[in-house]
Amino acid sequence: MTEDRAQRLAKRLTLAAAATAFALCLALVVLTLLGRGPVASGDASPRGAAPTSEIDRPPFRPGSTDPTFGFLLDPGFEGRHTVEAFDVEVAIGAHGFRGEPWSERKPPGVFRILVLGDSFTFGWGVEQHETFVAEAERRLRAAGRRVELLAAGAPTWCAAHEWVLLQQRGWDWEPDLILLQLTTNDLVDLAGNILIFDDDRMPVAVRVRPRLPPEERDRLLAGLAQEHGVDAADFAELPDGLRNTVTAQITSELAMLRSKLAGDPPQGPLRELKPTELRRGLDTGTPFRMRYLDHVVRGMAAACDERGVPLRLLVVEERSRVADEAGAALRAWNSPRDVPRLDSADFLPPETHGEHFYANDPHWRPSGHALAGEALATWLLEDGAFGDG
Repeated sequence: MTEDRAQRLAKRLTLAAAATAFALCLALVVLTLLGRGPVASGDASPRGAAPTSEIDRPPFRPGSTDPTFGFLLDPGFEGRHTVEAFDVEVAIGAHGFRGEPWSERKPPGVFRILVLGDSFTFGWGVEQHETFVAEAERRLRAAGRRVELLAAGAPTWCAAHEWVLLQQRGWDWEPDLILLQLTTNDLVDLAGNILIFDDDRMPVAVRVRPRLPPEERDRLLAGLAQEHGVDAADFAELPDGLRNTVTAQITSELAMLRSKLAGDPPQGPLRELKPTELRRGLDTGTPFRMRYLDHVVRGMAAACDERGVPLRLLVVEERSRVADEAGAALRAWNSPRDVPRLDSADFLPPETHGEHFYANDPHWRPSGHALAGEALATWLLEDGAFGDG
């Protein structure tokens, strides 16, 4: 397929996103009535089959579903993540994260920073030694600090996953500081999963929201292609970036429809809302999701304070969400005053995104990670994170 033809096809498919999203919404309603829609409790899918989005996800999936975390990286996975924009090696250690496993107990005299995050902390699209976590560790050590940064991040994760990890495993690693890496898509992902709550309405488990079965997805895509006079097989031949753009648009339209069906957001303190109301609230849109994200971060800050472990925030703005509602909400968020925060806009302003982000992917190139690692190391040294500033 020529590049011009691919561009024309992508445009036609994107214009049809709203109609297809409506069909998807109806399909999800039907699946729910058939007992295959979202559930509030019970086990997730059996461990083994990796989750996919309503339409499509990249074939690279170095993990599988899990009844507590929704998605976990598979220890021992080795492979290459190859798309048009990059080709990188990915290895998951016995600890369940990328890179060399760390010891359960902290080495004597070492300041250990636990980095909780998503695909940015994981290092989507870059080699493990190119991640911002690895870069920050090198710079801190070069500054004379005996420091160890643990990169506990996975694709598809959000603040809910990261809180559950901290509570279930993170404290056992004896961190001296917690760095929570948030991204603008956290707000979308909070609604894209099914959260199980404790009495304080903090998440205790994250479960994969049931998706359209492959045959239903293929049928809808075939209908979309036929409606606009293109060969359904052409969709699979689109360059990765264009195909992802089309499917992201369709998924976005579906989320908007889901928000309309959810109605007005619940009122009142979050701790007093029933779990079903909380889940409905997360479907209503960005304002309620922002309320819940704030709730999770404040809960994490309280847990850190109880243990005398400082908490820091790194807020990453995806290139694709600079101008959207989620990006604006996260920028305007009045995060807890006692939790220092570093925003990616401070070291990667929007006018530099073309240079440091991939063209058809919301993630940083190696140069973006290098700038982030440098900024993070400088910030930690200057803000007294090590207790001597």
